[in-house]
Amino acid sequence: MTRKPIVHGTITARFNHKCCCTPCREAGNRYTKERRAYHAARLKAGLANVIHGELMTYREYGCRCRLCKTANAVASAEYRAKKREERWSKMVEEQWSAPSRG
Repeated sequence: MTRKPIVHGTITARFNHKCCCTPCREAGNRYTKERRAYHAARLKAGLANVIHGELMTYREYGCRCRLCKTANAVASAEYRAKKREERWSKMVEEQWSAPSRG
């Protein structure tokens, strides 16, 4: 079975096939910007059924209430800690796998 060729410059190519070419990145950026603007407009109009204090409400809907800001701060701190741990683990692994001198 042959695969269909990837059509570049589409959100399918960007998100499903993980293509990073310029047209696909631009399509993905355009889609994300439009989606966030749509969610923010619904939030401002009072039409969005959101739960405050969740990361999605901060990132997708653009809510900046105290609860949503706190959720983002916690998620960001957890992400930084995870990355710090990964860097530390990699450094220790490289140190132990390096040939000994002497």
